Amino acid sequence: MKHRFTLFQWTLIVIAAITVWSCSKDDENKTGNTTPDGGRYRDAVFTDVRTETVSFTANGDLQMDIYMPEGDDLEERPVIVMAHGGSFIGGDRGLPDMQRMCETFAKHGYVAASISYRLGPGFTIFFDSLEVLNVVVRAVHDGKAAIRYLRKTYVEDGNPFGIDTTRIFAGGNSAGAILMLHLAYMRNPSVIPQHLLDILDSEGGLEGTRGHSGYSSNVHAVINLAGAINNLNYLQAGGQPLVSAHGDDDKTVPFNCGPVLTTLPAPEFRNRLCGSGPIHDRARSVGIPERLLVFPGDDHCPWLGPNGEITDKMDLVEETVIDFLFQRFFRN
Repeated sequence: MKHRFTLFQWTLIVIAAITVWSCSKDDENKTGNTTPDGGRYRDAVFTDVRTETVSFTANGDLQMDIYMPEGDDLEERPVIVMAHGGSFIGGDRGLPDMQRMCETFAKHGYVAASISYRLGPGFTIFFDSLEVLNVVVRAVHDGKAAIRYLRKTYVEDGNPFGIDTTRIFAGGNSAGAILMLHLAYMRNPSVIPQHLLDILDSEGGLEGTRGHSGYSSNVHAVINLAGAINNLNYLQAGGQPLVSAHGDDDKTVPFNCGPVLTTLPAPEFRNRLCGSGPIHDRARSVGIPERLLVFPGDDHCPWLGPNGEITDKMDLVEETVIDFLFQRFFRN
């Protein structure tokens, strides 16, 4: 015998269905996700991004642009701090690649920050290898001040940017990647060459004097886009997970170990660094989780065009970084 619903019963069924749907939508909005399986940090679950510019050094001479997903009410979100390229003599935090990547990260649920750092006076620094190291050390100290500033806002200012201080990732492009590699891994004085220790000491030691002392500058993963490092021994067991992208015919920052800026006319003045190839060999040998995206036959930063415009290879770079972080830190 078929059951016939009365008009009153049908009304109750419709109301119940609407109530269940509304509750599920409220829960979805509370998590900030727009995918049923909670694709935050894996998928672009936000469409709009808002930015705020703040000063982060002790004397207020440097700023960072902070990118946050619009409409997200999650109280604590991981942070990706990015540093721009420009050979330590140019570039700025508003370059198209910095804007593009920070917006992409924010749409995936992160807080992202693009930082400024002190630059060298000009091209002549490349004819004095010690002066180049001075410039890089100052930039690293600025990067550390940015990390400490974010932790300070969490403790002292009520966490205005909604960050999770247990998941702070540091990344950069070209010179910015060199900066962040040294920020993360150059921490054991016993493996730092004496001439570099002397420069560090003259600038305030490993942490520098750029503000917010008492807070940690440690990070939890590194994003290296066409960067290199002064000494492979800086990477030691227990080091931070590392994801990199690099063209293996890079003539600006070597993919292997060799001189930088090989198009310069005076090779005797060029500093030598080790790029992503040997960095990842070293990481694997000491047990650091890593992933390396190689662009065979490509020169410096193939995800950027000759005038700094974004190329389609940026999509693969972003996908690789986002997947690596998701697999290492967020996959259930």
